[in-house]
Amino acid sequence: MLTATRLLYSPTDLKVFSYNQNHLTFDFTGFWYKEPEQIFYRYMLQGHDKEWSIKSKNRSVTYSQLLPGNYTFRVEISVDGVNWFADAHSETSFSILAPLWQRLWVQILAVLALAFSIFMFFKIRLKNLSDAKEALELEVTKRTMEVVKQKEEIEAQRDQIREANKSLTDSILYARRIQSAVLPPKELIAESMPEHFILFKPRDIVSGDYYYFNRKDNKVIIAAADCTGHGVPGAFMSLLGISFMNEIINKFDDLCAGELLTVLRGYVKRSLRQTGKTDEAKDGMDIALCIIDLETLKAEFAGANNPLWYVRNQTMFEIEPDKMPIGIHYKESLSFRNNELTLQKGDMIYLFSDGFIDQFGGEQNKKFLKKNFKQLLLDNHHKTVEEQYTTLESTFELWRKETKQIDDVLVIGIRI
Repeated sequence: MLTATRLLYSPTDLKVFSYNQNHLTFDFTGFWYKEPEQIFYRYMLQGHDKEWSIKSKNRSVTYSQLLPGNYTFRVEISVDGVNWFADAHSETSFSILAPLWQRLWVQILAVLALAFSIFMFFKIRLKNLSDAKEALELEVTKRTMEVVKQKEEIEAQRDQIREANKSLTDSILYARRIQSAVLPPKELIAESMPEHFILFKPRDIVSGDYYYFNRKDNKVIIAAADCTGHGVPGAFMSLLGISFMNEIINKFDDLCAGELLTVLRGYVKRSLRQTGKTDEAKDGMDIALCIIDLETLKAEFAGANNPLWYVRNQTMFEIEPDKMPIGIHYKESLSFRNNELTLQKGDMIYLFSDGFIDQFGGEQNKKFLKKNFKQLLLDNHHKTVEEQYTTLESTFELWRKETKQIDDVLVIGIRI
């Protein structure tokens, strides 16, 4: 008599695991009293495996480094390798929670705490400065003839202002540490895409531009984004953008590039409470996002105002973006287009913000312009990624010279 399997899984019979409990072993057995040694097994972990395993007589399987998400483990048995059987005891479902620091509410609380700390710092320091100024004016009025002491009081106030500026700079430097911690490590990107460079030059200490990288199975998601504003306000938007991207990718499976940007727009609108009223903030971001299958070299691209450029056989090609931002816009009823292309070994891909193109400089103090930027990339695409990075950085600084940098600069280059 042939009966279906009974599934046991270890280390425990929990249904919800923490993020570091992602090394699971499943044991299972089936019964056929006539010839038990002829039983074959196959299994699938839905949410991880794309198809059933090959048939085997093994009665145990181990999964390591499972990502946060929902899973169902199923096992079936067969005596001929063709007809497969299962029953109610042949599957179990469980979930692995995301780590605390990847949860949206934790990241939002961190942003709010930082904003509140900076606000309180300014408020207290301004009050202290105001009190010190009033005390100084009273002292000068009382002791007009004491020139030496008046000089000492003025110098003391100067030092106080310097200290206030130093404290403010220290706070913004700490904000940069937070932003740097949220950005993906370049070493992580290099594991999937060894030949790449990222030219990242914030205008101020913190940046409204950000780059994003994630990997799911054999696909990589990489993006270059330009948030409204720069400095501290732009940095807040960049933290929201990175947090939302992580949540969307962990929550939804197999979103194409266009769908991902459409969902991201909804998150931004809801978080900023954008309804289209004339007096509300129109904050948002421009972004170029590319999803690449590392096995098939099939790629998808979607853009919000920012394009994708790639060079093949000495020729540069451009994939145009949708002319609308991630945020409130009169075209917001439209979904972002999903552009598909097939890459080839040796192709050079570029994603970027508009900071390099819009920078003033040169002998006539004009913008660098899109056509010059495109020619610069085309002239240097054959070089190594390290040489391209050096060329772009030196060209930008030679063009700018003594002119102030007007915006954040971000250029990503990837060789397939």
